[in-house]
Order: sequence, then structure tokens, then C-alpha cells
Amino acid sequence: MCVAVEKFHQEKTEQSLRLKAEIERPKLERMKMIMAEKMVDENMIEKIMREAWAIIKSSGALDGLVPDNEQTEIRNFFAKNYVEITEMYRLYSPVSLRLAN
Repeated sequence: MCVAVEKFHQEKTEQSLRLKAEIERPKLERMKMIMAEKMVDENMIEKIMREAWAIIKSSGALDGLVPDNEQTEIRNFFAKNYVEITEMYRLYSPVSLRLAN
């Protein structure tokens, strides 16, 4: 008899979890839509880095300062840390403008 009670309890628990998941699914989908713009999109980062790096390379700004083999390392560093670098820029650029005035 104990096995039947345990099985019944397990089935009820699983049924309860499925029902809760169905209730929460619309909330999760809405939250996913709201948070989508905050999520990191690796393809977008790569596209932005390609465009930004093309501008940097065409400007010649690095050519006199950094050897070609090290320029690749710099680009890889920026690509790997893009999100953190842009967040720091967004945070500190207004601060530096206020200090300059």
C-alpha cells in the first residue's frame, strides 16, 4: 500500500508542477520580451566590432603605435569585453563631462 501512496503523491506533485508551469508561461514570455533588449547578442556584437574596427583601421590611428600582430590582440580584447567596456563608457562619460565643466 505504501508504494501506491508514494506513486499517487509523486503523480500529484508532477501534475501540480505542470499546472504551475502553464500558469507561469505567459509571465515568462512577457519577461523574455521585456528583457530581450538587455540580453547580449553575440552576432550583433560581432557586427558592431567589424564596423568599428574597419573605421579604426581606415583611420590609421593604430598603424604608427601598434604592430600589426598586436592589433589583432587588441581587437580580440575589445570583442571579448565589448559589453563591459560599453557599460563603463556609458557610466563614466557623463561623469567626465561634468568634471570638465
